[in-house]
Amino acid sequence: MAWTTTTWANYDWAQAAILNEFVGALNERINAAQAHGVSGQYPAIVVGEDVQLAYYQPTPITMGGFRGWQAKISSLASQFVVSHDAGVELAAGYYDGAATIPNYANLAALFAAAGVGYTHCRRYTTHPDDGGAVAYGLCVAGDIIGPWLFEDLQLLLGVMKWTQINGGGSQVEYDSQGESNYKTAAGTGATEAAAKADALVNYAAASPSSVDGYEPRAHSQTAGGGAAWTATLLRSYGYLKVSRATTPPTSRDIDFYARAYAYNGGEWEDNGDVVANSVFSWFSSLDDSMNNPAYSPLCLGDSLLVAPGWSPNPGPISRGYVAGDPNPNLSQADRVAVERWNFVYP
Repeated sequence: MAWTTTTWANYDWAQAAILNEFVGALNERINAAQAHGVSGQYPAIVVGEDVQLAYYQPTPITMGGFRGWQAKISSLASQFVVSHDAGVELAAGYYDGAATIPNYANLAALFAAAGVGYTHCRRYTTHPDDGGAVAYGLCVAGDIIGPWLFEDLQLLLGVMKWTQINGGGSQVEYDSQGESNYKTAAGTGATEAAAKADALVNYAAASPSSVDGYEPRAHSQTAGGGAAWTATLLRSYGYLKVSRATTPPTSRDIDFYARAYAYNGGEWEDNGDVVANSVFSWFSSLDDSMNNPAYSPLCLGDSLLVAPGWSPNPGPISRGYVAGDPNPNLSQADRVAVERWNFVYP
């Protein structure tokens, strides 16, 4: 739904319907940030209310108004991540190689993202048509009301569309959906080659099991020496599960990113899976219109559980990857979902 365009005419700002666009839009953003400890909703403005007294310059600011809305947006800025295009690979920029998901630090960052040449809200004490000079900051008593207030609020709110779902804990998980998604087997032998051959036979005969919350991975490992060798094969896959309730339920599109690591400090090998080492990898997008828990159609890992490849290097060594290691150095940015909210007001 498009914003109502205000004009320089005096009557526009006093219309309850126009002011309630901001009430509704700001409440949507508060709802989006509720998982980060943000709460509270602004009441709707009713016809007949003294808008200027109660909502423009209230002291103290308890219900909102232009200054209250500006201040609230400033406090919410850091809850929204830098916007990107849903489903765009990281080669286009954004999070590639990042340690954390970048967010908007303040109003200046929001205005910069909106593409305007100023860093704070515009304010006037004298109408610009009468020679008034622009000043910047939260509006205060003595300022006049004009379309610049509406324009700036629309710009700020229009940037605040994306939030992060924390990935280090239970909000972003992998789920088996009841499928047998985990398979492993080991082998022994008097030589490394014999142990590998035994492991492959045992792996082919092994029955997979269903394991929830296990990071998708694929790895092979050999150990030992002399006349005593062991070899191990393991594969697992999982479906993205996003646990992120909203009240009320709100539709949003969710992009999932994961950071994959070489298994056990060994050789990096993707084993044919769509993962990347030391950078974020875009995997999938889902519409969480049914609220949650939501499951992505994405299956990360090989659902056929084909035996991983061995290291081409001789000797005890591990080879493979684990996606979304639960104990990485960059835990915040290791496994995340970034959600674009389908707000009524853009």
